[in-house]
Amino acid sequence: MKFSIFLTLCLCLISAFYAQSAFAVAKVIILSESFPKSSQRFYATLKDGIAKSDLHFEETNGTALAAHLKSETGPNSILVLPNARYFPTEAKQELEAFLKRGNHLLAISGPAFKNMVCRVDNQWLTRDLAKVELGYAPGEKIIDFAQQDMNTWKRVSGSMDNPTTYNVEPSGDPEVPDALHVKISRLDNWDTIVSSPIEQPFPPGFDTTVFWAKGGPDTPEMAIEWREKDGSRWIGVVKLTTEWVRYVLTPDDFKYWPDNPSKGRGGSSDRFNPANAQIISLGLATGITKQEAGKSYEFWIADIKAVKNKFASEDFNPPVLESLSPAYKTHRTIAAKIELAGTTRQVPVATEIVSPIFRAPGFGSDAARKYRFVPVLRALDENGELRGAAAHLFVNAADDYAGSVWGFVGFDQDFLDRTADQTVPLVVDMLKRMNHGVFFINAGVDKVAYIQGESSKCGAYVINLGSEPTDVHVEWIITSGNKVVSKSNASANVAPNRGNQPAFLEGNSLALPPGEYKVSATLYSGETPIDEISYEFRVLTLGSPKDEDVVSVRNGDFYLAGRKWYALGMNYWPTYTGGMEHARNWVHWLEPEQYNPEIVERDLALAEKLRINLLSIQYLKTSQAPAMMDFLTRCAKHGIKVHAYIPGLHPLNHDPALAESLIKAAHLPESSAFFAYDVGWEVHIGKYERRKPYDPLWQKWVIDLYGSLESAERDWGFKPERSDGVITGPTDNQLSTDGSWRVFVAAYRRFWDDEISKRYLAVRETIKRIDKKHLICARSGYGGTGSLWAVQFFPFDLASGAKHLDFTSPEAYALGGDRSGFLKGGLITIYGRHVSGGKPVFWAEYGTSIWPNCDEKELERERQYYENMLYMTLRSYANGSAGWWWPGGFRQGENSDFGIINPDGTPRPAALEIQKIAKEFLKPREIPKPDVFFTYDRDIYVTGFAGVYEALSNDYVKAVESGKNPGLKTEATGKTSADVPLIAIGNVPYNGKNPPKYLNAEFNYLKINNQEVNDGDTLEIERGKPVYVEASVGNLAEPTWLAPKNTTKGGVYLIGDSPRYGKLLFPIKADTPFLQDADIAKHILIDRLETETTFTFRMLARDRAEFGEVIRVTLKPRQG
Repeated sequence: MKFSIFLTLCLCLISAFYAQSAFAVAKVIILSESFPKSSQRFYATLKDGIAKSDLHFEETNGTALAAHLKSETGPNSILVLPNARYFPTEAKQELEAFLKRGNHLLAISGPAFKNMVCRVDNQWLTRDLAKVELGYAPGEKIIDFAQQDMNTWKRVSGSMDNPTTYNVEPSGDPEVPDALHVKISRLDNWDTIVSSPIEQPFPPGFDTTVFWAKGGPDTPEMAIEWREKDGSRWIGVVKLTTEWVRYVLTPDDFKYWPDNPSKGRGGSSDRFNPANAQIISLGLATGITKQEAGKSYEFWIADIKAVKNKFASEDFNPPVLESLSPAYKTHRTIAAKIELAGTTRQVPVATEIVSPIFRAPGFGSDAARKYRFVPVLRALDENGELRGAAAHLFVNAADDYAGSVWGFVGFDQDFLDRTADQTVPLVVDMLKRMNHGVFFINAGVDKVAYIQGESSKCGAYVINLGSEPTDVHVEWIITSGNKVVSKSNASANVAPNRGNQPAFLEGNSLALPPGEYKVSATLYSGETPIDEISYEFRVLTLGSPKDEDVVSVRNGDFYLAGRKWYALGMNYWPTYTGGMEHARNWVHWLEPEQYNPEIVERDLALAEKLRINLLSIQYLKTSQAPAMMDFLTRCAKHGIKVHAYIPGLHPLNHDPALAESLIKAAHLPESSAFFAYDVGWEVHIGKYERRKPYDPLWQKWVIDLYGSLESAERDWGFKPERSDGVITGPTDNQLSTDGSWRVFVAAYRRFWDDEISKRYLAVRETIKRIDKKHLICARSGYGGTGSLWAVQFFPFDLASGAKHLDFTSPEAYALGGDRSGFLKGGLITIYGRHVSGGKPVFWAEYGTSIWPNCDEKELERERQYYENMLYMTLRSYANGSAGWWWPGGFRQGENSDFGIINPDGTPRPAALEIQKIAKEFLKPREIPKPDVFFTYDRDIYVTGFAGVYEALSNDYVKAVESGKNPGLKTEATGKTSADVPLIAIGNVPYNGKNPPKYLNAEFNYLKINNQEVNDGDTLEIERGKPVYVEASVGNLAEPTWLAPKNTTKGGVYLIGDSPRYGKLLFPIKADTPFLQDADIAKHILIDRLETETTFTFRMLARDRAEFGEVIRVTLKPRQG
């Protein structure tokens, strides 16, 4: 079918209603400016097409546009941008005001507003061209390196042991003055050269930083940072070449860096203030500049000066219009075919288009939506797969732009030039549809998934943006396969409004049998359909999943259906979530207004093709439960398991009622597709001020285990500060820098091991009351497991609470560079296995951003990253991993693009790398026994495991590369309560009053007369009656506890100590290995309780040490 014939057929469907309906005629304003590459043929045809329609139009040029838009004080005018890639800066604010008054916009070609331009000397200048002018403007010297005393500068790095040199030398270019040459021998994290304070670097009126720079062959970027007098930090990044280039950075080019002492800075309207600038730094930093870790780099910089910005009043930033602008809300794709939405009519076009990232489609009838994304022409690939929208509308029904509609046609100007006669009718009919203004804002049924017995309710929200009331009716048709199972209708007269008061029309409610269904809602005026929404939903039956369909843990491996199973996963958000501002339109993808089953199904089919078998998600509210159920059902059909973070289960913010409501609402215990509860997302305590509220718990722990604060301070050889009489924990500096506080820090880390474990115990009990089958884990790699920079945030150690987790979950952001750099991660794998008693290790996150370049070089770098990461996972015999993350495109706020799938749903090279390695990755394998061991001791380092990782990772890699299978051990490995070295926390001598390092215990419960008691409880017992005690206690340290019946020395007992009754001993029943539970049978504690007494309970290794958690209970007699 020819393109012209296709459009004729399509447009007759769109335009039939408008040809016969009476409505007010809008004014169309056409921007006539001939910007670069504009098609004059298309423009002339467009004018002619609009003139022949019922629409009135006016032309305006770029310099007059702002005034013209301002003059349109009422709603329902339409601005047409024939070449929307260019837009005058001075008209931006008036455009936004124009749309907020309820007027409309149709942009053609894109990305729309890609080039914001200002008029200077009869020519239009983009931001880049304006910067070129500023680069040659006269300025004031800030730094002339030929005159600088470089002894006043200092180097700051996360790896000061790696040599870096910085010297002033001739630039080698007659136009460029002497330059600072910085040579970094090895970059592991960050390496910068920092100036001494500069007195007023920017004179009044000067705000732009100009300098010369170049890089070595392997140095693609450098960072230049200004620090203001209040300590706020602002970082700009420039792309380097091997030739000298003049760079121009305005205040907007510097982004706020939150790690600084300033207060109240970094808000959305804040920016770098050159008038307060004081210190400049130059360098490279992982996560800020683009380079691989573990390699050498060099750069040169010269002639840093301040310039007055004559373009300071120009706003070159594009407007934020969802689905349209900025460019990160769109993507380029190839449209092999186009299809009119709502039909199956297709025609080949074989052209590149700019498509919006799909947004909320208006599915559902549970509540009115704020906006709706309406595809007009769907772009398909050669296989008929959806790749985007060649034309669309975006209807606003709430917030600032309520009552406004904007649209976009994504064909480039050269295509429009060739097809003007065919594409102009499409544009005209989109204008007519805007002008009429009657739309569904959303329609369908009230849920996307029901449980058998629930009723589905049909409904629709209709808005009228026109000027007259209009009669409409809605028809809902529910089908199952080709069979119609229900029809219903409703009618209404819809008054004109700005969209924020939609009319609700209600259809039938009915209970459907289990199955898959499709609902189609059609909006009519008279007999003519003017809008349609259709999508799939389902009705489910519930039942407990079979054991063989649920992943379990056995002997250090995952098992599914009796076979070893490995998680080849990704962290998943759908491809429609990219480029969305949280403050404006962000709603979680599982919420009813966002969930799009069509896109989700496309993603899952691709995941299955790539052989991905696990997706890691967040499920946050009960309103997301229906979509969660639909998602789980779809995943099951594709052989995919779901790993989900759920609020209410975080050990620092445990809310059992919230967690239970979420689990039950989505029926997670009944799902065979569900894999594990991720109870904490990148669990960490936080920096010093975040840790301080826990100081009372810390003090209690110290007194319990050391007897007194004074005893503890003698043991530590250090006296920490007190706040309001309470001992404080370590400062951020004490956690990251060795000193006399090392033993004190080791004790603090042990405190948190104990506290976290106790809290995880409570979390596990919450889950297991509801769901006894599915696994439990916690994403424990804040900042990258082993990262030195993150220690001040006190990330949870993999050892903390490992007893109550079914597997450990590190993150890989400490890894990078070449294959050897990634192989270091194997040390983390074996650490996770060692501290968990041999449980599986699942790498919960790893990934790398390709923003802002997003070019072939960056895509190849991302592929290599995945190749190396997956190789490490295999070589270290980890049990699975999940990359970060699925959707490609710009992530607002983080300024990143970690995706492995393009916004059009096609795989990037990293995704194909997963597919390539899948066969080997998923093949069952045995974890070899170690043939070489590294002994580690966390207490040696104030940095905890990060210090262990730094000390041993290189040796680990050497062992692996020589063919060895390394393992880890401590001085307690293979020992028992009878022969483990008896030293105290921090490697100080054990003195009977300090806690032993290698013996530790946690109560699962302590019962007195069958009643569970907690520390500090008072229990009333009938006077003269006997008192019984029993307990279950977990072994939190490596040595096996020996039952007294099997040994004389070192036998483990529950000890009850009372001033009145002395120390009473109750033996454990059986030997108890690491992370297992010891039972203490019911014993008589007191024959007859006559007077009030307090017992202190803890564990004892006979003739060795008392150890572990302390519970004090007061027994109070009462009259019978």
